[in-house]
Amino acid sequence: MNRKYKLSERDYIDLYPYASPKEIKSEFGERSVSSRQIRRIYHKHNLEPSTKALENFIDKSFAVADLSVSEADWAAYTREQVELRKQKQKQGIWKRAEFYENKLQGLEDLK
Repeated sequence: MNRKYKLSERDYIDLYPYASPKEIKSEFGERSVSSRQIRRIYHKHNLEPSTKALENFIDKSFAVADLSVSEADWAAYTREQVELRKQKQKQGIWKRAEFYENKLQGLEDLK
């Protein structure tokens, strides 16, 4: 028996708005529900579509921007930071998945 970790609602929320539902499904495959179901989870929590939320986040980041940095450079910096955060969130989920799957495999090996 080879059971896979299934992403939890918390996992989807942790990835919001850094990764789109389509990206999440692509990254985690069978461990994830469909992109449509992910959008429903976000809707259930009154979250706007992730692409819109990310655009709004970047737009609002200009309120704290360093005025000596050009708008283009600030936007690039912000997108870079968002990408780093997305990678960190995905890495954490992959670690949980690996831990879970290794634990299950260990239990199967005991049988």
